[in-house]
Amino acid sequence: LSNTLSSVGDDFEIFEVVSDDVAVEVCLCFVVVLLLIILLLLLLLLFELFYLIFPSFKGNHTCLNDFKKNEIKQQFLRITRRSFFFYRKGFSYAFNTSAHFN
Repeated sequence: LSNTLSSVGDDFEIFEVVSDDVAVEVCLCFVVVLLLIILLLLLLLLFELFYLIFPSFKGNHTCLNDFKKNEIKQQFLRITRRSFFFYRKGFSYAFNTSAHFN
């Protein structure tokens, strides 16, 4: 009987280690994707600043009216809010899973 309980305990320890590793991998995946999104947003900001500094590169068809600029800004804010909401949900799921198996 003690051998059986010992083997069950060993299996459970292996399961704990795998669960923690999966939670860490999920967290790392979210961090990497979040960093990629931030990098993309910084690149977009860099291009926007470049065109603000050098408007002659845009040509004649670049005059965006204020309505269009506000629409683009609202879409940008909506996308970033959604992405941060999903990453926050993913982080909480990963940490809850990790805490559950500890």
